[in-house]
Amino acid sequence: ALLRRRRRRLLGRPPPPPRPPHEFKVPIMPDDLRLEARLSRLSHAALVSLVCEASRSNHGVAATSNTCLARHSPLPDWAVRDVLLDPDLIACVLSHVHGGSAAARVCTAWRTAWDTTDRLVYGLGG
Repeated sequence: ALLRRRRRRLLGRPPPPPRPPHEFKVPIMPDDLRLEARLSRLSHAALVSLVCEASRSNHGVAATSNTCLARHSPLPDWAVRDVLLDPDLIACVLSHVHGGSAAARVCTAWRTAWDTTDRLVYGLGG
């Protein structure tokens, strides 16, 4: 600071205007923290509605939501065993799955059902 003042005097520049004595500076919060603080005040129902709306409009948000649900609220074993992997129900389940052949990568049972469905749909025999 002292060197700057000396340099200003030597170069003939005027000193900077003084700052007001009690200048209030608003602390700058990163957007993530600000959003987190605001979202923390919302009700549970409002948060659920917000996540559902965002998931419907953005595939990335939907994928993140599904990953979070799988981690924190996995399907019960009976639902996997008696519904998703039941040979009599797999074709029905796959008829409601969107995302093309990605469903075939879930497990061997789904792969077999997907291949059978493809053969039937495209007339490749069965």
